[in-house]
Amino acid sequence: MIAAAAVWCWWIGWRGSRPYEDAAILFRYVDNVAAGHGIVWNVGDAPVDGATDLGFMLLLAAVKTSGIGAETAALIVNSMAFVCIAGGLFVFARRRVPTLLAMLVTALFILSPGVTLIRAGFGAVFFSGLVALAALAMFRLTDEPTVRSALLLVSAGAGAGLVRPEGFLIAGVLIATAAAIGGRPVLRAAALAGALLLIVGIVFVMARWAFFGYPLPNPYYKKGHGTLHIDGLVDSLEFARTVAVIPIALLILVGVLGHVTRRWIAYIGCISVLLGMWALLSSEMNYNFRFQFPTVTIVLFMIVDLGSRAVPSLSERAGAMPRTIRPLTPFLFAGVVAAHVVATQQRLSPPEPLFPQETIAKVLAQSGHDHLVVATTEAGYVCWKSGWRCIDLWGLNDKRIAHEGYLDERALTDLHPDVIVVHAPTSPTASSIHGARDFLDGWEAMTDPLIRFAESREYTLAAILGPKPTSGIAVYVRAGEDWSNHLVSEFGAIEPTIEHFYGPSTASHPSLPTTE
Repeated sequence: MIAAAAVWCWWIGWRGSRPYEDAAILFRYVDNVAAGHGIVWNVGDAPVDGATDLGFMLLLAAVKTSGIGAETAALIVNSMAFVCIAGGLFVFARRRVPTLLAMLVTALFILSPGVTLIRAGFGAVFFSGLVALAALAMFRLTDEPTVRSALLLVSAGAGAGLVRPEGFLIAGVLIATAAAIGGRPVLRAAALAGALLLIVGIVFVMARWAFFGYPLPNPYYKKGHGTLHIDGLVDSLEFARTVAVIPIALLILVGVLGHVTRRWIAYIGCISVLLGMWALLSSEMNYNFRFQFPTVTIVLFMIVDLGSRAVPSLSERAGAMPRTIRPLTPFLFAGVVAAHVVATQQRLSPPEPLFPQETIAKVLAQSGHDHLVVATTEAGYVCWKSGWRCIDLWGLNDKRIAHEGYLDERALTDLHPDVIVVHAPTSPTASSIHGARDFLDGWEAMTDPLIRFAESREYTLAAILGPKPTSGIAVYVRAGEDWSNHLVSEFGAIEPTIEHFYGPSTASHPSLPTTE
């Protein structure tokens, strides 16, 4: 199974590797840290925690110092985590349940969306490995409610929390689950674990506060707002209906076969809480359920743990199976795996060979003017690959925008960006400044003043990449500079040009509408 995990990881994760926007954001931090500039978005600026996967980012920076790129470092770390989880799950299961069931739960993990998350550059698989260690420590705490067991769970939970903030929450839920399972005999050790985890969490938050100026990651203030998010809960329900439906069904089935127990009820409650907590955060860039993904790893380990306890005679039952039925077992195995693959609805095909943002970054990088400033609504590839000083207009990497709101025309005038990249919900042929409706909530509050600013100042609309009738990624270049004409020419040569797609401009030059 370990060899199968490694081959599958290489075939899908490495061969189709293409970092997504949020992963590219993380890689900019990796490059800056590895180069000795600190955890900063722009070299020379104050530290900002835009890299929510803080521990993962620092690990990638350490790996990058060996001379490999940030993207390759992410592939290596995530791939090692993927193979280790698969191998650990199989060994854990093989010692407790029949081999066929051990192979089944391992296959369900291998054929989960994990490989697509590796391909996209996200740290969800590495984070899942730490969460799996916390789950194993929780199992031990219910069996051996000692100080040592409590410390093991706190260590695993704190490690997960240092990688992503929700690691502390997940560890807290696992501690509560252990207390619910063991009752009074476990309560003292669970209380110790909870108290220690709380202390570590508080110390970490205070340290983050002292270093970055805010207690929580900058993206939380942009995507969380301290309110409930229905889209986050909807994503969790969809995750349970697709990616996790077969594992959850198996967990329920094992519980039914072994009769309803306190442990089974506690496990179901634990999974429900872990899925429900995502109502606290917007689902923006929740590619292939990367936020919820660690939960499916926990479910698979729970299946094995519950099966070995609730149905201890499972091996004997499997051995006593009538000979006429045994030949059907491989078909049942294959059917469950096939149902899992269908339910996950994975997109295993590689992404498009070149993102529009990557094309823009390439032009900026080749211009030789990396001392200039680009302001962009999507700060992944444009900022990472260009090397320019970058303003993240959406606010994931900008404290001012995350806390005070989007920039108005006056603030943009003060920043005086040299190039503006805006994923515009409008086009030269649209009748409104925000004609398209398939954008994130609040997108127009960012783009409306930005478009008005660019259209009313000395900026040239040089190109629209990924053009659609009512939207596109518009590139404005500040006119009247010695470098301007070259950039305008480079962007203007990208096919299809504005004129090719939208037709000749009726004005002296192409423009976007500035009124509703």
